[in-house]
Amino acid sequence: MSAPFHFQIVFTSSSSDESDSEQEIELKPAIVPKVLPPRQIRSSNHRPCRKMVNSLPQRPKTSDNSKSCDNNNPSLINCESPQICIQNCFEIHEPEFIKEKSYIIEMKNYKSLFESTSKRFIMIDNRKFMVYDLTIQSKDKTIELPNNKIMEISSSRTEFKIKTKEEYKKELMRINFHAPYDEDDECKRRTSIYLTPSVYQNMPSKLISLRKANHDTFNGHFFINSIKNAGFVIEGSKKCVFSILEIRKRRIEIHTTLNLEQDLIFALGIASFLGKTKFTNRVSYFNEATRILMHPLLLKSSH
Repeated sequence: MSAPFHFQIVFTSSSSDESDSEQEIELKPAIVPKVLPPRQIRSSNHRPCRKMVNSLPQRPKTSDNSKSCDNNNPSLINCESPQICIQNCFEIHEPEFIKEKSYIIEMKNYKSLFESTSKRFIMIDNRKFMVYDLTIQSKDKTIELPNNKIMEISSSRTEFKIKTKEEYKKELMRINFHAPYDEDDECKRRTSIYLTPSVYQNMPSKLISLRKANHDTFNGHFFINSIKNAGFVIEGSKKCVFSILEIRKRRIEIHTTLNLEQDLIFALGIASFLGKTKFTNRVSYFNEATRILMHPLLLKSSH
């Protein structure tokens, strides 16, 4: 076997001597076993996701289960296909892809001389830096968002669609508000968030709000009673990965461990303010209708 590679690299700083700027690289060929170093998987904003792919040595292929994640050490993933492991860990096991981010979004109302009302939304990050500042008209059904995105609002204010601002608009995210499943639910506005899989391939396609909205749900974060309070989980999971908390009148705080773009988080905050707030619960509506129909006067007149 021939000798290993020998590298001699000379780097010198610039000076008046021209010889100091030369670089000498000497390579001697050698046969070296191919060793693949571990690859670090990075998130979309080039921040480490704390997930490493350990490709050396590889496990022997004994069954189809060899592609599953290593549950004994969730920080290391031994698998043939890193994409499968990332997806499984994202959807099944604790999806803490990034350190928790926090934002504050505040809404301010303004009235002009002609009685038209405008709303101003300000988003601040946890370093107290302003991220976005947007003013809209209260009656607007289409809002221009930052980064060439728009928000379309349904007439009932129960559906918000975030799309690209172009000739052939592409839907990026959709938010739906519904009545709670039951009167006893702590979350008084059931919310679903849909992300377009073809655009956000490494993100969950659906987030749903939990029926509970207490300190355990929100990891001890402060909040006041509000219909805006909601903790979101990936469908099929129980771990809260996104939360909206009202901490003061017309001021909400958002916490998330998902690597969502800031303009989408801003859009979610705006939708939380503008979304429908009064719902007639299906169960209570049925009970009220039954009570009216069973009123003694109505029963007497029917006979």
